[in-house]
Order: sequence, then structure tokens, then C-alpha cells
Amino acid sequence: MSERRSRPGRKGSVHRWRTRSPDSGHDSSPDALPAAAPREAPPAADGGAAPERVPAPGRAAAKRSASADRSASADRRASTERSASADRRASTERSAAPARAAGEERGSSAAGAASAAPAQLAGLLADSVADALFMLDARGHVTWMNASAERLFGWRHAELAGRTLHEAVHARRPDGRPFPARECPLGRVVVTGETVQHHEDTFFHRDGTPVPVLCSNAPVRVDGQLAGAALSIHDLRLRRAASEAARQRAALEQQLVGIVSHDLRNPLNAIALSVQTLLRRPGALERELGLLRRISDAAARANRMIHGLLDFTQARLGGALPVHPRSCDLHALARQGVEELQAAHPGRTLQLSCEGDARGRWDPDRLGQLVGNLVGNALQYSPASAPVRVVTRALSAEAGDGVELSVHNTGEPIPEALLPHLFEPLTRGEGAARRNGSIGLGLFIVHHIVQAHGGRIEVQSTREDGTCFRVWLPREGAKPAA
Repeated sequence: MSERRSRPGRKGSVHRWRTRSPDSGHDSSPDALPAAAPREAPPAADGGAAPERVPAPGRAAAKRSASADRSASADRRASTERSASADRRASTERSAAPARAAGEERGSSAAGAASAAPAQLAGLLADSVADALFMLDARGHVTWMNASAERLFGWRHAELAGRTLHEAVHARRPDGRPFPARECPLGRVVVTGETVQHHEDTFFHRDGTPVPVLCSNAPVRVDGQLAGAALSIHDLRLRRAASEAARQRAALEQQLVGIVSHDLRNPLNAIALSVQTLLRRPGALERELGLLRRISDAAARANRMIHGLLDFTQARLGGALPVHPRSCDLHALARQGVEELQAAHPGRTLQLSCEGDARGRWDPDRLGQLVGNLVGNALQYSPASAPVRVVTRALSAEAGDGVELSVHNTGEPIPEALLPHLFEPLTRGEGAARRNGSIGLGLFIVHHIVQAHGGRIEVQSTREDGTCFRVWLPREGAKPAA
């Protein structure tokens, strides 16, 4: 039984509300009260337990009925949920079946693709190779060929059915005579089982064009038995064409060397001799002397350029400059070079220091050229007020028993990016070299002169210490020109 208090009515009165049991038939209105409500027994006088309250029969029945209803409702809900869960599982199974089938199909396809991948990859690699590749059976018939083989000889695999490769591309000699298969060293591989490598021969294209080739043929064995051969063929036409082009370039360079050395140097020598004759003539006007000196300087510069081009060409063709060694003194060669450059640059200061015995066997003309190029380079790349110092000295036995030449100048250092390429041809610095008509061969030639004498050269360049080229030469280092 549930009970609630109503809000107050008349003063001093209280309304009580009781719910109606489903099966009691009692009215739940405020004015209807239970007919026989039991009264509680008073507590025992001796303090003992009060007598047990016994609920009315109607209320107990109502409780039992409500409990039964709740149990039935719970059973119905559980049954409904079990049915819905079964339906969902069935639906999930029906939805998953196509996916499982597709997955199994994809797995089967992936396995097939994985097994086919090596064969496909091998085919792609074979077709990307420039050389022609053939697989031959024991009779010499083509069982497989790559795309390069089809391009090289003009035959497709299907067109060679029933024919041997020898019959298709190797049936005659370069002079047109027949070439029997039994005499072909490549064909004997399937008989002897021996490998043939780097065999030069001439095969023929389908249209009859001869094809020079380089071949290798190796036997193929299956279960220890000779089953055929694997043949690779390299087309030599490109290699021979490149060799011929290189030969023609070398011949052209030799012709240019001859033109430069004869047809250009002779007119320049004639100009220089004529100018020297006029300069020595008494009574020449100062204005004329100035013009003659400019002509002389231009001729000398052109001669130096021609010498440089000749040396450059010879170095590129033969790998080393020709030298003609004989006994000479590095001190004397350096002194001569410094004096000539001092006369050509009267406003500059050149300092020479010689130490010890600097005699040896070298090409004096080449060493004079070396001194001139190094000192001239220092003059070009240093301030006009700065001196250029040249030192030649003998080295001790511990230092290699040779001689050393060093050329030092102050001024802007060589750019760091240029240092690794300083001795390469056609390498020039900015400014002074361009104004003086340099073509960038001086240090390249210096390097080759040093190499021809078995020496070495190094350069150091910083803003604080300036630039110094240092050359070491063995006393007996030069090898005579062939």
C-alpha cells in the first residue's frame, strides 16, 4: 500500500490518499476508506515482542499478481532480444558471405600473381637489355629470344619455327661463302658442353646486311643432361663507329696542330723580325717606336698563345708533353726568366733568391716556360705595388734530394671554389687575366711540365699570407721524348 499526504484542507483535518489494488475492487477516492482495516495490537506490557502484523488478503494477492506480471514481461523481453540477436547474426552471416568469397578469390589471385611475378620480371629485364639473347635447344632451334634479338636481326620468334639460328643469321661467311653449322664454334657448344666467350664474328640481318658481333654461348643442363645453350650477342657497330669517330677527331686535331705550328707561326715570326729590324734602325721617331713596340708585344702574345695551344693539344692527344732533358741549372733558368719579365714590366718589383746546388737533368726550354708562366701569373694577379718573390733552392737528401721552385705574391686570394680546378684547361680568374688576353692554359701547361719531369706542384692561397706556388723536381726525373 502506498500513501501520500494531501495539501491541507480545512483547519485541523488531513486527507489521506490510498492507491487501489488491481483486484481489490476498493475505490481509491478520498471518501472511500477500507471497511475492515485491522488495528495494530498494542505492545506487550512486559516489553516483549509485539505480535506480527498480518497484511490484508487483498493486498497480498495484488502483490503476487504484480510480481507475476513483471516476470512474464521480463520473459517476453528476453525472448524478443534472443530472437533479434539471432536475426542480426543471420543477417551478418549473409552479408559476410560475399566478402569472404571475394577475399578468397583475391587471395587466390594474389598467390597466382606472386608466382607469376618472377617470370614477368625476368621477361621485362631480358627485353630491357641492349644485347640480343637467345635460348636454343639441343638441335640449335630457338626456343626463346628477347626484343633486342628481334630488332638486331629482323626475325620474330614465330618466323624461326623449324629453323636453326645458324641457318637464319650465320649460314655464310663475310665473303659470301657458305658456313656449315658443324664448323661454327658457337654451334659446337650443344655438342661439347664447353662455354665460348668473347667470340668476334659476323652475322647477317634478315635483309642481308652484315652485322659485326661479339658473342658468348654457354651450355644449359637439365638434371645433369645437356639440353641446349644460352647465347648473348653484342652489336659491335656502335663501338666501331665510336672508334672511327675518335680516330677522325685525332686526325683533325693533328691537322690543326700542323696548321697552327706552321701556317700561323711563320707569319707571326716574320712580323716580329720586321719589327725588331725597324726598332734597331737609327733615327726612328718616338711615335713610330711606340707603334712598333705595340706590334712586337702583340706578336709575342700571339706566339705565346700558339705555344699554349700546341702544348694543350699534344697533352690531350699523347697524355704528356714531350721533353728533351739535358744537364742544366735551375738557378740560371730562373734568373733568365725573371730578367726577361722584369724588362717587360719595368714598373714591377721582382725578387730572386737562389740557395744551394740546383743542377740536374731537365728540359731547359720547358723549365723556362714553367718559370715564365708562374711568374707571369703572379704579376697578373697581384697589386702593381706588391713585389713578386721567386726562390730556387736545393733540397736535402731527407727531403728527396731534388730542387724546389716557389713563386709568391700578395693580393686577393684565389677563390676557394676555383682551387680544385686551377690546373684544368681553360680556367681563368677574373679581371687581370681577361685584360691581358689569357686563354686559361698557363697553369694547365705548368702542371703537365711538372708531370713530364716526375715532379709535383701545390698551391696555397690565403688573404693573410698571399698566394704561393711550390714545385718539387727530382734531379733525374725527366724522361726523354719518344
